[in-house]
Amino acid sequence: ARGLPLRKIRELLFGRSLDELREILRRGLVEAKTASPTTQLMMPAGDELWRVTPIDEEFLIVSRNGRALTATQRASVQRALQTAFPAPKNTKPNAK
Repeated sequence: ARGLPLRKIRELLFGRSLDELREILRRGLVEAKTASPTTQLMMPAGDELWRVTPIDEEFLIVSRNGRALTATQRASVQRALQTAFPAPKNTKPNAK
């Protein structure tokens, strides 16, 4: 149930028989074992507070602990990205 809102979890479990709950548990354990390490890493834990800081129109930085970047840090990341990925030079629009 990691990553699901509590309301959704409650809806999935409410009114189920003990056998149904055991089956849900069994399937969840199988799913957890077969999940890729990347998927496991990206799933938020219950105590996490994700904070997203936009860098530009393309890039975002995510903190899984609710931390924010300072203006100086954000500007440094912007400069690094501009150096690594320079903006394309202006070209003439295609004539139709």
